[in-house]
Amino acid sequence: GLGGIGSLLDLNVAMPMMGANVLDSIGLLAGACNTFCDKLLGGLEPDRDRCAALIEGSLAMCTSLVPVIGYDASAKLAYGAYAEGKTVRELALEQGILDADRLNELLDAESMTRPQA
Repeated sequence: GLGGIGSLLDLNVAMPMMGANVLDSIGLLAGACNTFCDKLLGGLEPDRDRCAALIEGSLAMCTSLVPVIGYDASAKLAYGAYAEGKTVRELALEQGILDADRLNELLDAESMTRPQA
């Protein structure tokens, strides 16, 4: 019965302290983010060629082919590209799955990252 009355189990007593600690933590995190951006990200430039090569070599590129050639064919293409050490585009062209223009349209990474209407 009466063992918990007036003890610290009552969160209302500790609520102001918790609020102050949350606000302090937010301030520390904001400062850390500013320091991170200023000291590390300020002069950082992406290696666009390397990024493009990594995207081109990603097996995830097959997902954009699913609506056109189907899931099973896309999965088979991904497994084949992995096994042969080729890109999805290279193997799809070799196997004649789609022509180069259609593949370029479907495997365009920039269009995949934009919202579709």
